[in-house]
Amino acid sequence: MKNVFFLFIFMTLMVEGGFSQTFDPGYTKRFGYGVIVASFNGYPEFNKFDETQFKVKDNIFMFPAGEETTIDLRVILPQGTTVEGLMSKLRTGKPQNIKNKTAEFMVWSVWCSHSGGKSQVTAERPWPQKKSDIPLWAAPCVEVFQDYDVPTLGTRNTTGLKWSPDGGNLKFQMGSTLQSALPGNKFYITWRVAYQYSVPGGQPEQKWNSDLNKWETKISAGGVGYIYSDPVAVCVVEIEAYDDPAGRFADNGNGTVTDTKANLIWMKTPPGEIMYWDDAQSYAEKLVLAGFSDWRLPNLVEIKEMLKISKMKDSGYECKWLNENGFSNIQAKSYWCGDACDRGKNLVDFESKTTDCKETNYEFCCWVVREKK
Repeated sequence: MKNVFFLFIFMTLMVEGGFSQTFDPGYTKRFGYGVIVASFNGYPEFNKFDETQFKVKDNIFMFPAGEETTIDLRVILPQGTTVEGLMSKLRTGKPQNIKNKTAEFMVWSVWCSHSGGKSQVTAERPWPQKKSDIPLWAAPCVEVFQDYDVPTLGTRNTTGLKWSPDGGNLKFQMGSTLQSALPGNKFYITWRVAYQYSVPGGQPEQKWNSDLNKWETKISAGGVGYIYSDPVAVCVVEIEAYDDPAGRFADNGNGTVTDTKANLIWMKTPPGEIMYWDDAQSYAEKLVLAGFSDWRLPNLVEIKEMLKISKMKDSGYECKWLNENGFSNIQAKSYWCGDACDRGKNLVDFESKTTDCKETNYEFCCWVVREKK
């Protein structure tokens, strides 16, 4: 069963750039109006359009796969509209529970195409064909409610949501979902306005029946509900395929393997036993292999490249591809890194295909590397 993750951010957003700055027309020249733009390379600033923040193919925003991936969003409303204008239209166009309104929000909703490695999109529940469509295959995997104040954002036709905590914190809200996504996975993102209401228990409440496509009167249980506008702007984000690692590793015939892309030399067959970090460090420092004595534990960036390849090429919890392409005895276990983290030392887990941080009194596997000189 899909785990639906709802996040509610109740906050007043500050005016971007101050009133002395103007919205960079480069955005509308490149993308037009009524769109969400998705950046993999930092926040799209209000007053500065940067083409290098976007990679677009067939109107889809392409993002790299991996744990370093970030996402920042900016919505550009339809020409001639403002946030407050859209909210006013919602109040008059869908007034069913307006007398019990308690708050108003800007809403970012994200639907994930895949769950548990399988596509949720089917012929019966297809990909949206027009902007007003709402995906039917599942509830949003992430939903962010942003408060706003009318004197500032209400008069704007653009606003944004940041990866960092300042102004949104998408890292907390969507980080694990985005960074664990595999090539070919897609995200359908909408921006709407909505009002929150709370009808006292026992009183009549208007509820939308999506099957019958009409409003119905129900007796309220006293909870909180939301009435949304149709999507005002949308975008699609897709995770790109990894670079094919075929031919990347060369067996040197002396117990080592060269990574021709990273210019590193790895031990071909790491020891099978687990050890404390200090022992792993000592093992690397004392090792003489293929005439070299400058072996060390890999840093997190270096070994995460190997983890990324395993994640791309192996199905399930295994390390089959690496062991068939130059290496041997690479196990579906955790391996120490040489660099520090907040609680001790970094490590990567080839079983779960994730990274972690552990104290040095744990025991994990050891795999050593050196620079090719």
